Amino acid sequence: DIPSGFINRDLRDSQYIAKKAREILEELVRFVVPTTGSITDRLREDWQLVDIMQELNWNKYDQLGMTEMIVGRDGQHIRRIKDWTKRNDHRHHAMDAIVIACATRSHVNYLNNESAKSENRREDLKKTLCVKTKTDDKGNYKWVMRKPWETFASDVQIAIENMIVSFKQNL
Repeated sequence: DIPSGFINRDLRDSQYIAKKAREILEELVRFVVPTTGSITDRLREDWQLVDIMQELNWNKYDQLGMTEMIVGRDGQHIRRIKDWTKRNDHRHHAMDAIVIACATRSHVNYLNNESAKSENRREDLKKTLCVKTKTDDKGNYKWVMRKPWETFASDVQIAIENMIVSFKQNL
């Protein structure tokens, strides 16, 4: 049986690569702030980048009959690609790179602090980095990260849409 997921060796290799990349980067720049995938996930969501990859791939999957309409919690109709994962499109690496490039040390600090079980939450960072958004008709709200600039999501979509992924031939 060939395992389909990560095996321990893959995890060790990834850890080694991340450590080595950090060492190399620290020779070039003053500060290197390592993050986890959960931080980029949160920023991608707050900055409204989550659905961009599906939007860019919609026509291709729709022509193959791999799309559907579902009803959301609030009764809205949502179109989605069946069994979608961002890994279906290699451009997701560019999306992650854009998010990481726009994340600041303050973003990482705040998100790490927010998930901690500490009473010393960084309310100062929350007020600087976040904005309250209404989530429903009952007046409930949540705090989300401010976008790096107003047209950020549409600018990212245009940039990703104009990318061409190519593979080096092994000749």
